[in-house]
Amino acid sequence: IDEGMDAPFYTRQIDQGRLELTDTAQHRLRVELEDFHGNRATFTTRVQRAAPPASASSTGGAARGPATWEQRRGVVVLRGPLAEDAQAAVTVVFADSSRRVLSPAYRTATQVVTLFALGAGPAPVRFESRSWLAPIELRGAALAVPNQRKIIRVGAHATATLSEKTLFQAAIVETSERPGTSSRVLSPIYRVGDWTIPVYQAYRLDIDLAEPALAAGYRPNQVLLAKVSGRGFDRVGSELRVGNRFSGTVSGFGDFCLVADVSPPQIQANNFRAGTYVNVPFLKFRLTDDIAGVHPFKISLTLDGAWQVPEYYDYQQSLFLRLPKGLARGRHVAKVSVADYAGNSRELSFTFFTR
Repeated sequence: IDEGMDAPFYTRQIDQGRLELTDTAQHRLRVELEDFHGNRATFTTRVQRAAPPASASSTGGAARGPATWEQRRGVVVLRGPLAEDAQAAVTVVFADSSRRVLSPAYRTATQVVTLFALGAGPAPVRFESRSWLAPIELRGAALAVPNQRKIIRVGAHATATLSEKTLFQAAIVETSERPGTSSRVLSPIYRVGDWTIPVYQAYRLDIDLAEPALAAGYRPNQVLLAKVSGRGFDRVGSELRVGNRFSGTVSGFGDFCLVADVSPPQIQANNFRAGTYVNVPFLKFRLTDDIAGVHPFKISLTLDGAWQVPEYYDYQQSLFLRLPKGLARGRHVAKVSVADYAGNSRELSFTFFTR
């Protein structure tokens, strides 16, 4: 059970559900799973902790190869080269200059694997081993743990404030700052953590507009706090601007920046072609926007000049107009007006015919 998980249905648990093998003996493991109707499934196997790789008494060997690391549910997994003639132990150097020596946990055909459990206390800043080409440096990283508030400085003009409920497990939150990718990006791009680390409850992100002159050519609501995504940018929800500081609640880690949104939403006919006869009970339009998102309260639709009440489904990006019963035969015009959260607007007319 994750340390930060507070779901009430874990009524019985031992050691938070962890099974730690402290010896190399073979153990019988039995897992039983039962549903609410009493149906039971059983799985039985045997587990054994692999013996750690042997370390030679000589420590004069040269560095052997590169090392890598990753996080898995509160545990740092360190992978180094398989080197029999050098010490395979890993030394953790903490922010207070203290040290801790870790013995390898297991080995594969080509690597030695060492595990380091994260928790409250001094933050690790470096991992080193005599069998590695170079130590692993955790520059620009902060240690955050559940049930503790953490303020993390990101570059020169950004701050991430993690609440007591932000994380499920202790995590190393890496941060960095790099230049923007286009003229519309009005700040550096700030990295806050790894997107693979799950966030339990949203945290607060503040970014200062360090060069206000860059935003002089835009309306105030056209400058947004956004998350960099594969297709471009996504607006961060619950955004608040006070002066040149932008704040938002963020539900995941990743890359963030300030960006200018000057593009109006797109409107497309979805289930008919403009200028043709239609034989459908409703007209469907697709509404999309590149950054800020379509504002649901700034959608207007008229049919032959008369205001209509359409149906809008944000998750489908779809707008529906149910055609009135007894609609006269002939030519009709549907006019759709829409604006995004940045104040950019578009209006299009669609002509269709009925028989």
